[in-house]
This record gives sequence, structure tokens and C-alpha cells, in this order.
Amino acid sequence: MQSFIIKSILFMIALISLVSCTSNLPPILPTPVTSANNLMAQGLTQFERGEFASAASAWQPAADLYEQSGNINLYINALIRLSESYQRLGHYSKALSVLEDKALQAAEHTHNPEQIAAVLGNLGQLYFLLGQFNQAQSHLNRSIQLAQQAQQPALQALGLLHLAQVLTVQQNYSAAQSQLTQSVKLAQQNNQPWLAIKGLMNQVWLFLERGDKFAAHTQLTSLWSQLQPLPNNHEKAYLLIKFSQFAQQLEWPLSELQPILTTAITLAKEINDQYALSQAQGQLGHRYEQAQQYPLALQFTQQARFAAEQVHALNLLYRWEWQAGRLLTAQNDKNNAISAYQRAKAVIAELQLIPQESNTNCQPTARPDFNTVIKPLLLELADLLLQRSQTAADNHSRQADRRTAREVIESFKQTELQDYFKDECITQVLGKPREIDEIAAQTAVIYPIVFEQRLELLLSLPNQAIQQVTQAVTAQQFRQTVSTLRTQLENNAQNDNYLKPAQQLYTWLIQPIVPTLKAHQVNTLVVVPESSLRTIPLAVLHDGNHFLIEQYAVVTTTSVTLTAPNSNTLTAENISVLSSGLTQVTPEIEAQGYHALIFADEVLDFLQQQYPQSYRQLKGKLFTYPHLQDEWAQKPYRLLNINSHAQFAHDFDNTFIVTYDDKMKINQLEHLIKTGKYRDNPLELLTLSACETAKGDERAALGLSGIALKAGARSVLATLWKSKEAVAYHLTLAFYQHLKQSRLSKAQALQQAQQTLLTSQFKHPHDWSPFILIGNWL
Repeated sequence: MQSFIIKSILFMIALISLVSCTSNLPPILPTPVTSANNLMAQGLTQFERGEFASAASAWQPAADLYEQSGNINLYINALIRLSESYQRLGHYSKALSVLEDKALQAAEHTHNPEQIAAVLGNLGQLYFLLGQFNQAQSHLNRSIQLAQQAQQPALQALGLLHLAQVLTVQQNYSAAQSQLTQSVKLAQQNNQPWLAIKGLMNQVWLFLERGDKFAAHTQLTSLWSQLQPLPNNHEKAYLLIKFSQFAQQLEWPLSELQPILTTAITLAKEINDQYALSQAQGQLGHRYEQAQQYPLALQFTQQARFAAEQVHALNLLYRWEWQAGRLLTAQNDKNNAISAYQRAKAVIAELQLIPQESNTNCQPTARPDFNTVIKPLLLELADLLLQRSQTAADNHSRQADRRTAREVIESFKQTELQDYFKDECITQVLGKPREIDEIAAQTAVIYPIVFEQRLELLLSLPNQAIQQVTQAVTAQQFRQTVSTLRTQLENNAQNDNYLKPAQQLYTWLIQPIVPTLKAHQVNTLVVVPESSLRTIPLAVLHDGNHFLIEQYAVVTTTSVTLTAPNSNTLTAENISVLSSGLTQVTPEIEAQGYHALIFADEVLDFLQQQYPQSYRQLKGKLFTYPHLQDEWAQKPYRLLNINSHAQFAHDFDNTFIVTYDDKMKINQLEHLIKTGKYRDNPLELLTLSACETAKGDERAALGLSGIALKAGARSVLATLWKSKEAVAYHLTLAFYQHLKQSRLSKAQALQQAQQTLLTSQFKHPHDWSPFILIGNWL
């Protein structure tokens, strides 16, 4: 591929030189090819400076001009370069479209094996970046075969190198080593020193991946002597930066890393590559940060920020803004640290607008990873804001910081849901969301925020100042207590071992705010739980005499600004209800451990009595996804009751509801319900009577807590663990009865139903507590 691209670039330069030598002749209008050559040269200069968007803007019209002129060779080359610029920008769908829909078709039309191999090699590398390893391997194997057929050893060596990367990720280390050895040999035999160095550098990565640090260290040390004499260019700059990254993984001391990165900085300045300069300066700043040399670290970090801004390199800029925020925090400069964090947050928000490839196993590098970047960054920002609020000189400043911290946590919750469901549109909720300060009277919203060394509570009431309570408990203590409570509740239906952790959590979460709750006559608590709290029913918290549910109606929500509370409309006589029950299953479903529910018929009959005017039920062989689709297409149901097994897994793709003959995925449920999403009467309540989340699995619990948004329902009544069928029957009937006849809010109806079970044979919280209400509590 490199020989093909180099030939094309040399051809363009020759044409440009030819045009310049004829300046003494009468002016001639540039031909399309001449204009395209000029654009390609312009784009190459911009690309090498790290101005990838500008390069794309030059290479797109160049490709169009080559196509118009019928020069297929240069057209394909322009498309390959255009795709590379899109990849650097994180626009993977655009890059894929350029290569697959245009370049590959054009190359195959020429029947030229070298051109086809070049395009396939780029496609294989792109599929590798997207985590689609089977596709990557298939394209790269074909590229290598065609390159060999075309007698293009450099192109073959590059394909082998990329194939080795795929095999390394798949942990097929022996095969990866074989491909790399062959790649390096071909490159060396055919005078391709840069390609040979890249192969040897990839061997270092391979050694690190398989845990052989000694081999990695030996290889990296030998590479330094080979890298130094090579001419100064962009390839060398990036190899130096990659070299320093591997050296860092091998824990080389700063005294050895500093000269490597200083050399990369000098080289990047010499060749005017702002992208490489930003990378090298930022990495050196990070090394100084690790050595706690904060002034030097901040100096290089600010320089890296400036270089990234010059070429609008957002994927670097957020890193250096975040790094600056950490360094300023370490120097106790909270105000400037908060500003840096907020800038980093804004850059990430801009990056999140880039369309993301679906059905991938890894996240494209241009989009920050939620767990390693977004989550810690936003929590650190909230931490700083809440620290500053405690030392603010006036109430206005305190409230401003608390409001901003609350907004940061709301943003965090929304991004977390998008990450779990792989759905950028999940936060487009039904109805107009309300601000927290507009919530219903006698309702309080509690935000528990767990930091490493303390717990912060933010309490919001309608038209009141935000209260902040700090509790001296570590994250480890808090989460261990939550885990213990979940274990005791789920596994033990006889003893009271749950009481100690339930009382401890009450002391941390509720007791400090009880005076305020009483003063404002609060009867409903809306909790926006942190990750571990999603795994337990908050109704079971205990003050030593009473459960929380005996004092307050309790509801959880993923984010208040994603909730659109509206008055309960399920009391109307003509409310439309669709109820389905697993009264029969196929042998195949039963073989998987899912049996028909004993009480499903009784629940269906009760609902028919409660809502006789507009009621439809699907049971037995009719409880299938196609029948649900048919029913939903006919009218916008307001209440959907599903009596069936449901599993919420760590992986969203393994989350499902059991039907008569299949497992209905949540995406199918979403499609079903959202066909009526924009009708005047959207789904008010979805009831899932037999859910189960894996014990202690915070990701699975996140899926359950976000089901209302994903499915397009205002509220969901569900269970955290598998409940007894008799318990589900009695609680569900009591819930619907209070909801319809007593005209209570959904949260209050659940409270009354659980209180009813407290005085029955099912009084142990193992039985009644797993039922939780999510979303709209009214």
C-alpha cells in the first residue's frame, strides 16, 4: 500500500512541478487533474500538521475531480487518504463508507490486484479499530494474497503487520508472532526501514500483551539504536511517541523517558506537526504529574493544550484539559481546576456528537470511554464543586456550586445510560422533562454521591435551597455494606441478618435529612441512586423501629431531568390496558428453565375486572412478539402488564423477557412500545412481575433502572430478584387496587401494597422488598 501511495504522491508532485515550469507561457486554465493534484498536496500538508478536518476538506473535492477526469488510480488513492483523515477525526462510519462503497468498488472494477489489495488492507485495519475482528481478518488475508500476487512486498508486509494486530487482540500470540516475523523480514529485504521498525515496535506490544516484560524491554532497548539514525519526519515523531508509551508500560524511570519525549517534541516542532507536538508535550506533562513535579507538569500540559487547539484535536484536547484540572487540584487551585474540568466536559460533549458505529465490540478511540474517562472526570468535577461549596463565602455561591454539581451528576447518569444501552437517543424522553425544583409538593429528591473518602448527599425540595450533607464513610465501606444487604435479603428469607446493614445505610442516607423531611411534610422520596445502590431496594432501609417504606413512598429514577412526572391517569374507567401472561411455554423454552407462571391467569382476570371497558389480554400461545406487535399497532395502550420471567444482564444484549416461544429482547420491546411514542397517550406504566438481576451486578441493575426510558414508558414496576409467584400475585393485585380505587400516586400505591404484605405471611423483606418503582412516581 505504501508503494502505491508513494507512487501516486510522486506523480502529483511531478505534475505540480511541470505546471510551475511553464509560468512563462500564456496562462492556461488548470485541468481537473491539476486542480486535484494541488488539493492533494494541500491536504497532505494539512494532514501532516494534524489538521485532519482540513485535509478531508481538500481530499474530498480532489477525489471528485479525479473521478470526473477518469483517472481511477489517483481517485482510489484520494479515497484512501480521505478515509484515513475521517478515521483520525473519529468519523468511522464515513471512513467505512468511503472505502467500502467507493474505493473498493472502483478498485475491483480495474481488476488491478495492487489497488484492490491497498483498499482491502485499509478496510481490514478499519474493521480492526471497530472491533469487528472476523471482518478485519478476512479483508487482511485477501489483501496479503493479492499483494503477493501483484509482487508488492511492502504492501504484503503492511498487511501482515495489521493481521498480527488482530491476532494479538484475539490472544493468538504464536500466530501473531509468525506474521510479524514475516512482515519484518519482507520489509528489511525490500529496503523498507520504516515498515520494519513498525513491525518491531508491534512485537514490543505483542510481548507486553502476553505478559513477557523481559522480552519487551530487550526489544525496545534495541529499537532505540535503530530509530535514532532515521531521518526526521512525521513517521519518526509518532514512533518516538509510541516508544515512550511502551517504555512507560515497562516502568522506565522519568530520567530515561524525558529525553525520548524531548526528542519527539523537538522533532515535531521542526516538521511543524502540531498533533504530534501535542501528544509528546502532553505525555511528558503526564510523566511529570506521576513524579509529582506539578509546576513542570502543568507547563507541558498547557503547551499540549495550545498545540491541540491549533489543529482542533478534540481527542487530545479533553485529555490535556483533564490533566490540567488534576494538576491544579494538586496545587490547591480549585477555581482554575474547576474551569479546566468544565472545559474538558465541554470537549467530550462535542466528541459525543460524532456518530458511533453500532454492533462493535470496542469503542472507537475518538469517543472517550465511559468507565475510564467520562465517569472519573465527571465525579472529580462534582467533587471539586462540592468541596468549594463548603468553603463559599456566601449562600448564593454555595447554591450555585451545588446546582452545578447536581447538573454534572445528571449529565453523568444520562451518559451512563447511553453507554449501557448503546443508544444515543435514549435520553429523548416522553413529554417535557421538568427541572428538579418543579417537582411535586411533599416530594424530596436525594442524590447520594460516593467519593473515595466520603459520602455526599444533595437534598432537593420544591423551591428550596439545596442541602448538602457530608458523611465520613469511604467508598469501600459504603459499597461493602450495600453488598452485604443485598446478599442477606436475596438469600435469606427467615432471619434478620439484613437489619444491621439496613440500619447502617439508613444512618448514612436518611437520618441526617429527617428533620428537613418532617419540616416540609415530605411523603415521597425520589432517589437518584449511585451505582451500587441500584442493586438494593431502598424501601428496606431501617431506622431501628420501622422500614423506610412505612414512612415514605419510595421511587428510584436514573435522572430527574429525564423524568417527566405527570398526574396518575390510570384511574380513568376507559383506560386502555394490554395484559400478557406466561400461562404456557413451548418445550424448548421449558428446557431452558422457564416454566409457566401459576398465578398469571388470576392476575389477568383481576385486571380485566379493574379495567373492563378497554382491556385486551394475550396468554398461552398468543403471548408472542408478533401478537404483541399486532395489538400495539391497533391502539396506544396506557398500561402494559407482563407476567413473565425477565432477565437483566451485565450485557444489554443478554437482557430479555420470556414469551411463549422465545426470548423478547429489550430492543424489540422498545420498538413495540415506541410505535405509539408520539401519540397523545403514551404508555404510562409497564409492569414486569418476575424480573431478575444478577446479585451485586451494578451494570445489570443499571439496565433495570433504565428500562422505562429504553422502552418508552413513563414508569416501570419491576423486581430486583426473582420473587415467589404467590408474593408477586398478592403484591401486584394490591398495587393495582390502590392505584385504581384509592386514586393514589404510583409510588404511594406501591407503598400501600408493600405495607399490606408487611402484615401478612410474606412480611420478610426478602418477599416484599424487591418490588421497585422506576421513573414517574405520580
